[in-house]
Amino acid sequence: MASRFALYFPDFVTHLILFVVPLFPPSSTYCSVSDLVKLQPSFGYMLQFGSDDYEIESHTQSEDGIRGFLNALYGGLTTDGRRAISATNGIDFDIVSHLVPSKLLTEEDLQYYTDTIRTGNTYRVLHQNFIDETPFLSNGGDKKVEVNCPTLFVRAMDDFAITSSMVDTMLPYIPHLTIKEVRSSHWIMIQRPQKVNEIVQTWLQEQGINQN
Repeated sequence: MASRFALYFPDFVTHLILFVVPLFPPSSTYCSVSDLVKLQPSFGYMLQFGSDDYEIESHTQSEDGIRGFLNALYGGLTTDGRRAISATNGIDFDIVSHLVPSKLLTEEDLQYYTDTIRTGNTYRVLHQNFIDETPFLSNGGDKKVEVNCPTLFVRAMDDFAITSSMVDTMLPYIPHLTIKEVRSSHWIMIQRPQKVNEIVQTWLQEQGINQN
């Protein structure tokens, strides 16, 4: 995640642009996914994505399984308008095979992602991430929980998982922050490319960055 890169390598990053997902600052206390979902119900999908029975992995062992999973992620609908994914429950694999192709993915893009996807699940390393970030919080730690470079955050207002309280959480940690809001789902750069590019170009100009 770009925000983590900026935390770990502050001397390397001069400007930072975040889309959809805000900075979640390191915490001194580990919060399990089950406890996190109690605080933020819109993260309920994480229980499935990191489940002990490996439900996501069990459905993505074949090419057809991967294609169905990606189509669900990108908002594919049934003929009667139902989605196979929700923030609170994750993916309903019973209806994945009944989805029509998502309008957000071309067949070429879908096939490319299917061919290049690799095993890995960020929801299975949350505790290890917590351990890795202890230098930010331990007494005498050599890292500071702050992103000091100019930062642009483009929020997707129709993303079903990210709430206003999550966005507010990052404010104390990014003193030079600009927030722009776009009416879009999670896949903001696909759904609203022109609007996103306009926002980015304007912000870069305001930062005095030559785009030629």
